[in-house]
Amino acid sequence: MGATLAGTGALVATAALPVRSAAASLAPLPPLDPAALRAAIDDLEHPPSTAAQLRVGGTAGDWYGASGVADIRARRPVTAHDKVRIGSITKVFVATVVLQLVAEGRLGLDRSVRCVLPGLLPARFTPVTVAHLLNHTSGLPDHVGIPEPKTAEEVFRHRCDHWTPQEWVASATNGPLKFAPGTRQEYRGINYVLAALLIDEVTVRP
Repeated sequence: MGATLAGTGALVATAALPVRSAAASLAPLPPLDPAALRAAIDDLEHPPSTAAQLRVGGTAGDWYGASGVADIRARRPVTAHDKVRIGSITKVFVATVVLQLVAEGRLGLDRSVRCVLPGLLPARFTPVTVAHLLNHTSGLPDHVGIPEPKTAEEVFRHRCDHWTPQEWVASATNGPLKFAPGTRQEYRGINYVLAALLIDEVTVRP
């Protein structure tokens, strides 16, 4: 699937949200509009994509649709059984498993990453903890030598690149920490590469 899912983290003050009664929150949703849903996934130009899939479910009804091709050479249509990359949605699953391990007492949020994964982070770094990874406050340096695509075109250009988790970590440990762990927040994929490696190590499963 060539679609790029971009998200922005917006903070909303709850006091500014309109107050809804319990009865209003239980009001039935309008019926699904299959024509509008089909039109949404059939537009594969904004952004340029090879395929799109959409599944809607809930009290208003259920709908599934697919558009485009899973194989651009054979022109095979995409189906519900095709695998797609989920990108940064992976972080939700990684964080869930880490917190499950914490609940089981197999990992601690205050545990130093270097203690669990010796040799991956330089000794000169102030200790980065599991919690620092999960909330993006590790302060790890920027990558050196690995491109970080920021547009759909760049993603397409680097779609066949392959880097091991260890190579990702090595590319982000060359310079000094950008800030002391826990003092600032910066969204970084490398935090969750390390979190996934923690899971591998603790569970002995990839």
